[in-house]
Amino acid sequence: MLETYSPKAVEQRCASITTPLQCCFSGEKNLLTLTRDFGQKKVEALVKVYLLEMNELLNLRNPLNEACIDRIASMVVKDYRNLNFADIRNLLDNGARGRYSRDGEVLMINYSIVMGWFERYSAKRCDDIEDYNLNVHEQRKREWMNLPRSNENIPIKEWLRRGRQS
Repeated sequence: MLETYSPKAVEQRCASITTPLQCCFSGEKNLLTLTRDFGQKKVEALVKVYLLEMNELLNLRNPLNEACIDRIASMVVKDYRNLNFADIRNLLDNGARGRYSRDGEVLMINYSIVMGWFERYSAKRCDDIEDYNLNVHEQRKREWMNLPRSNENIPIKEWLRRGRQS
């Protein structure tokens, strides 16, 4: 599991992924599926690896302590089961860059700040997926509107073929 979902392995597979929507369609398994396959403790341990890596990269005077990392990992696996490790990598990278931070938060990091990152990221991800689904719906609706109307008794495949030609 660690070989497949380590920060370096996910970074290599998902290097070009920069948005929550791309993470959603990355093909990575979500935390719920991983928890079912490997157990909650192993998934939490892997989330901790990502948090520890971020902690080291930020090189803060007051980094996240062990209890805080344990609590964040537990809450993430429990509350954000729809996310995958591409999401977590993307979220923590953006958080470290200050994209989710309010004034002064870049200089310090704690439990509530990191959980706030997860909340803002998850909300953006849901909004992006909603926009995507609305666009797909509108596109399909336009395709159906362009299909020929007929009282003829023709097979559905033929009817669809005629619609795509027009």
